[in-house]
Amino acid sequence: MSGRKRDVRRRDSGVTRAWAVLLHDDDINTVEGVCYVLYEVFGIPVENGAHAAAEVSSTGSAVLGQYESQEQAESFVAQLQLYGLCATMKWV
Repeated sequence: MSGRKRDVRRRDSGVTRAWAVLLHDDDINTVEGVCYVLYEVFGIPVENGAHAAAEVSSTGSAVLGQYESQEQAESFVAQLQLYGLCATMKWV
């Protein structure tokens, strides 16, 4: 979403695996607030942030990025949580 190159891992089977950073729906944060945080943390333009917020609102969550490094994914999740967003990561 942010236009950044995705870092991914390949298993022996050739299937791409990575740590996905997910943003989850909550009843507290506004679309504007989510857009601001996504810009601050990922550099995601406001228009793309609004699309991510809409996806979260309609489906309950959105993948913000996929990263080879667990530490990098953890860092992004922690930053989002410091801003009060509900974020997690999972191995996909």
